[in-house]
Amino acid sequence: MKLQTLLNKALIYKSNEQLLAEKEEGRQSFLKRFPFDSLNDLTIDEFSNTKTKDCFNYWLERKKILGGIGGGNSSKFRIYLSKTGVYCKGYGKQKISTIIMPFSIERGFFIMGKT
Repeated sequence: MKLQTLLNKALIYKSNEQLLAEKEEGRQSFLKRFPFDSLNDLTIDEFSNTKTKDCFNYWLERKKILGGIGGGNSSKFRIYLSKTGVYCKGYGKQKISTIIMPFSIERGFFIMGKT
């Protein structure tokens, strides 16, 4: 596209105010549920228990507040609750079950390795 064509289109562009308002409302809901200052204190369930549909991972991946990061696999979150109900990290042949210990500086819990 030529620069002049792009500039002409920009002059007549109208944003979807209703969509922007909905996205902002979702963003505010996310920030209310997961205030920045509380992220280090999330429990493992608050971070990745997707069965509740109220954990951090679920909000990011499924609620599509600003766009969603669904797709791929859950290992993008480093640790996740598998379909078997066990917390795991990795995927495929590298998937391992983990032992969770509470209260690390990084995520509010330690990942101790294979079980």
